[in-house]
Amino acid sequence: DLSALLLASTLTLGACTSVKVQPVQAYGSGVYVVYGASRSASKAHSAILEEANAYCAKSEKQMAPISDKSVDRRQFEFKFSCQ
Repeated sequence: DLSALLLASTLTLGACTSVKVQPVQAYGSGVYVVYGASRSASKAHSAILEEANAYCAKSEKQMAPISDKSVDRRQFEFKFSCQ
């Protein structure tokens, strides 16, 4: 079936979307920032949240979101603290 083949091709291509996440940086006063870039906004946000959670988990703390914004169409910024 052609529609099944097209769906499978679309899902395969979607899974190949790469996400680039910069290392977490201190922003000041207990606030941290992490940047991510991808063609897929949802994948970039997911990767950024994973990075922020992992960063706080190293100190046995919970990540607390502060702000989340799109820098441009493909780059995102996420500020957070660890509590």
